[in-house]
Amino acid sequence: MHDIERPTGVLVTRPAAQAQGLAALLRRHAMHPILFPVLEIEPVGETPVLQAKLQRLPECDLAVFISSNAVVHGVRKVQQVLGHWPPQVAVAAVGPATLKTLQNYGINVDIVPQGRFDTEGLLAHPALQRLGAKTVAIFRGRGGREKLAQELALRGAGIEYFEVYQRRLPHETDRSIFEKWAEQVNIVVCTSNNSLRNLLEIAGTKDSRLVLETPLLVVSTRMRQQATQLGFKRGITVADSAADSAIVAAIQKWRQDQ
Repeated sequence: MHDIERPTGVLVTRPAAQAQGLAALLRRHAMHPILFPVLEIEPVGETPVLQAKLQRLPECDLAVFISSNAVVHGVRKVQQVLGHWPPQVAVAAVGPATLKTLQNYGINVDIVPQGRFDTEGLLAHPALQRLGAKTVAIFRGRGGREKLAQELALRGAGIEYFEVYQRRLPHETDRSIFEKWAEQVNIVVCTSNNSLRNLLEIAGTKDSRLVLETPLLVVSTRMRQQATQLGFKRGITVADSAADSAIVAAIQKWRQDQ
């Protein structure tokens, strides 16, 4: 068991703007969040192609949002071009955080996975099994996974991508955490494959061993496979979803098992 005198140090790698909720919840459960963003999210620039797609959005049957970032940047662009979300377009959210963000914009959500909150969970939803000739708009970041579009196309759908944001390494990173890593960091939380790769890139040859030998929490079995391929050597814990509550519950269980 961990020393009860020292709270568990949890390295949170989410973008700074999205880490505050998890950090607050960790503190409420007597843990010490260490905010170390390894990703920055920024909207894509306006292009004639994207503008034209947004104009045609009301002709789509379904819009799928694959993340909260897709909602924030996608809905803003829709509002800029159309003035409001077209109510005739049904909406699907990949998980609880995406659902909540859509609701915060006043958008009704018709489809949410039942149990497993990821692409595979969404694809298992009964409403997405037979799509006929429907057109599906997928709001995502630049360079996202192709599995969702490929599977929906096999089920008969026409696909329109709306790539509304992009991920990149932070411009500047305070690397002093690596000097006190062994004393402060008990477990690392990563919620995307990009964050796994970026963390190692920031660590570099000098400090990557510290990262790879630290317990890791991820939010899907696909991420666990990626982490294993990248060389993480300690136990890899998989949370039930990327929701803050699921992450904290998984860390609590991990602590009990130590």
